[in-house]
Amino acid sequence: MAFLTILNHITYSAMIRTRLILLLLCALLYACSSTPPEVIQSLEQAESVIDEHPDSALSILDAIEPSTLRHNSKEQAIYALLLTQAREKCHIIQTDDSLISLAVNYFIPQKSSHTIQSLYYRGILNLNDKKYESAMLDFLQANDIAQQTDNHFWKGMSLRGIGDTYSNISNFKVALDYYIKAYNEFTQTNRDAYSTYGLYDIASTYFNLADYQSCNSILDSLIIQSEKKDLGHSFKTQYTLKGTVHCECTTTIKLLTIIAKSPTLKKMYLLPNISLIMALQFSGLAI
Repeated sequence: MAFLTILNHITYSAMIRTRLILLLLCALLYACSSTPPEVIQSLEQAESVIDEHPDSALSILDAIEPSTLRHNSKEQAIYALLLTQAREKCHIIQTDDSLISLAVNYFIPQKSSHTIQSLYYRGILNLNDKKYESAMLDFLQANDIAQQTDNHFWKGMSLRGIGDTYSNISNFKVALDYYIKAYNEFTQTNRDAYSTYGLYDIASTYFNLADYQSCNSILDSLIIQSEKKDLGHSFKTQYTLKGTVHCECTTTIKLLTIIAKSPTLKKMYLLPNISLIMALQFSGLAI
């Protein structure tokens, strides 16, 4: 009897030790496969500065070793989204959507702001690659989720993406409708720069439709804004002013007036463009 008691005790102790070893191995495996805290901190830092300082965000993200990110983790998805976003904001043309698709696949069940952003930036990459149908599907899906969550900013961005897609296939009439809708959404946010983007999109589309009177009307609004503050931060390099010297004189002068009031814009657009410099000098706005 005593022998059986001892035997049971030994068996029980062995089971306990086995379970403890298994738990320890699981803990070690999790520790080895989880994303290090310092990497998570870097991701949070990059996300906090990406809107105002995308170049700084890109430097932070470039310093992260992708192998330190746990596979199929939230951190890997955020890294994929932020890196794609930072490159776009730094005007690096991207067409390979394999990275951003990691973020899309992870966030798509959640229908969150990260989901909208992932779809939007994949749409941008598809647009860069002239995959217009794929781009349109991404922007439409992003807009659908933005509508469900009543996110005015991302409603505006996704509508703008749809407008850009139509502009790329020269369907300016439909593009204009979406640009106007996007502008209306931007005005309901506190991000004034994007309202300016919206106005410029509308003015440019009226120009493409040869509706110079409407173009002039929008430009008047831009001139008023330029008198209040420097608009240099509100224009991205892809919004070049090509073709304006061929527009009617009043529109050209108004566009150049906007530039003349902003040292940033003059440096960004005029110095490399002899035709615009000549038009600026002709209009008497050169300084």
